[in-house]
Amino acid sequence: MECEEAHERMKEAFKSRALALKREFHSRESVEATDNEEFKGFLEPSDGKADSDAMAYMRREGRLHHSEHIFLAEAFLDMASTAEIEQQQEVFAWSLKLLRQQWTHLDWQNNYLSEPLGIVRLCSETPFMWSIFHTVKLFEKALKISGARKEYTTLHKCSTSSRLHPMASHLSWMLPPLLKLLRVIHSLWSPSVNQALPEKLKAAMSMSDVELHALLGKENPKLSKGFVTFADGSQTDTSKEGYTVLGLSISIGNPFFNCLDIDSVMVTVALVENIQSMQFRHIKQLIRLVLIYLVKSCPSEMWEVWLEKLLDPLFIHVQNVLCFSRSINLHEGKAKVPDVENMPSELDVKVDVMAEKLLRDVTHETCSLLSAMASLEVNIGLPFLEPSGLVNRMDTSSLKDLNDFAITSMVGFLLKHKGLSHPILQICLEVFSWADSEAVKNISVFCAAVVLLAILANDVEVRRFVSKDLFNAILEAMKLESNSIISANLVGLCRKIFFYLRDRDPSLRRALLSLTDSTRRCLILFEEDLTKTSSTEEQNQCMKRFLISVERYELLALNPPIMEDDSCDDIPNLSPSVMARVIENRARSKAHKKKMAEYRKQMGAMRKAYYSNPDNPLFESNKEPDEWFDSDGKHEITDEELKKYMEQLNASGGFEMGDFPNVYEFGMIQPMKLNERSVAELDKYIKMALEEFNQKENSNFECVEIEKASVLGGLRTEYYITFKAKDENRVSTFTFQALIFYDYVCEKRHYETSVGICRLKPDTAPGHGK
Repeated sequence: MECEEAHERMKEAFKSRALALKREFHSRESVEATDNEEFKGFLEPSDGKADSDAMAYMRREGRLHHSEHIFLAEAFLDMASTAEIEQQQEVFAWSLKLLRQQWTHLDWQNNYLSEPLGIVRLCSETPFMWSIFHTVKLFEKALKISGARKEYTTLHKCSTSSRLHPMASHLSWMLPPLLKLLRVIHSLWSPSVNQALPEKLKAAMSMSDVELHALLGKENPKLSKGFVTFADGSQTDTSKEGYTVLGLSISIGNPFFNCLDIDSVMVTVALVENIQSMQFRHIKQLIRLVLIYLVKSCPSEMWEVWLEKLLDPLFIHVQNVLCFSRSINLHEGKAKVPDVENMPSELDVKVDVMAEKLLRDVTHETCSLLSAMASLEVNIGLPFLEPSGLVNRMDTSSLKDLNDFAITSMVGFLLKHKGLSHPILQICLEVFSWADSEAVKNISVFCAAVVLLAILANDVEVRRFVSKDLFNAILEAMKLESNSIISANLVGLCRKIFFYLRDRDPSLRRALLSLTDSTRRCLILFEEDLTKTSSTEEQNQCMKRFLISVERYELLALNPPIMEDDSCDDIPNLSPSVMARVIENRARSKAHKKKMAEYRKQMGAMRKAYYSNPDNPLFESNKEPDEWFDSDGKHEITDEELKKYMEQLNASGGFEMGDFPNVYEFGMIQPMKLNERSVAELDKYIKMALEEFNQKENSNFECVEIEKASVLGGLRTEYYITFKAKDENRVSTFTFQALIFYDYVCEKRHYETSVGICRLKPDTAPGHGK
């Protein structure tokens, strides 16, 4: 009896001491303002050691509950935040000693963490489950306290410092069981494990009320005590706390990466083994709480060991699910997100809102991760390209191998590993097509580093990606009004790519020539203006003015004003040469505004298709401007020729078009030469057209002769075919007209052939395309 009373008195003394410490600590307005001398009496090593030994004794005797020990340890950790590093290390040592003994014990790890269904057994042991949750929370608190002082956060950056982070010595025993726990939690969503789980646990794996309210932007409900139990949703909280502990441990730096008890394989298996089954909210937390710390803290000599194994499966999966979900959202009006698939049907509207929010969150976190990879701290090997003005031409002999940058630049490292870089670069291109300015802003930071490497490195594949794919993706991003707030970033990227790579890759000039009002003469004048200034800001303005002048109605991100007349007063500082050209083009198009609307649309499509084909000739940059336009004897279409062309188009609907051999305007319907190859191609289209005609008219016509054909090239190629056909049940031969469309279907990313018209040739053909 006396022994029990002594134990109770000791426990009450510990509680009183802990409460006194917490009151003293929380009464301070600022930890930094606390006078350390005032609290040294509470933190004397002998005092703490005695308390620790007493608590260990009471635990062995069954007189001190685990939650009470957590309470006491938390109080001493609060006070440790005001101590010096050496004193803090001692406090952590004795306050975490007892937790270490339980946490590292193999019995509970073998029983609950050795296989996925062990978590089911853990759910049935509520007191022990609570102790696991609170132990992880205590680790988080210790790491946050030890990292609160500024001098602690810089320790891992100083390799010569003799001081160790206060928590460095505890990582080797804290993290291995935690990684096992995270691996088991992640496995719960894999199909093979999920189907064997009890229904109660499956229900607990859905989003908690707190997460639902957060997604809907509502105030969080009051949490009951059961909120953190596995039966009521604590698996989500435990994984979040586990991510936080792991991320804070990684941020310590070298002590984590040099720890012999932790390796990249262990971490990779725990985090991404079941990445394909993970829900969006978990991927978001994984990236934010762990992976961003990893890319910022990993030493460059360990990138090979850590980054490729861990990031490759993540980016492959994220690229697939983001593109799929965005595509479904675009075509069906709602995102497909696994987190909300089993929500009640009466919550349809709310489910759509939550799904879109989760999709946006994962997109933003992915782009933030890529932005972190392009930060200066992990790309010290990338020089400033324009520190003291522009370099008009890059000396190709000074270009380095990409491998030289991979040692000191994380972006260079990623590009060197093609398997890792492929999904990342695909994500970059996809993001530019989404109406999400925050994602585009972050992805632009990463793309800026890729552009810099394309300029400085002698890597053909990277240069082609930047010059062709990325440049066109940025131009497409300027068509989205949502990107108006970051239009300066997009214009700057375009300017840098074109300025430094235009002579190394002709696809850049082709891309600008494909814009609606662009001509080769305009491009020459633009390049002249671009090279006259040595200011990056003036060059960016020059690029913006050019883009507005040649694509003013499409590039909504540049916010071009609507012009009521043909003046250029609303485009400030436009050079006189370009201004004169723009006014001339507008005046000529205005005269034929109604008749030319469709024609200009077709001309733009044809121009894009023409210049996207590398086999088509492009003017050489080392020739004089006169040679570019006059040496081949061709000229822009004149008013007289245009009038004649429009008369033919209106009279025949495109089936009776003459040849304009010396005109280099694009988007015109041109006669086809009938040779063995073209006849074979046209014959396939005629059979398709007659098959539809015969089925509709209950006839049996077959082609006997092709009279003539015309073609309009572009993303939609149009074939205007006139041919003779005969029905076996009829004596006469009839003349037919067929219009065939060869379309590029963006959603399916391939070409499809369809029949626009198949008819007997009328005496007077209707208008174009009818």
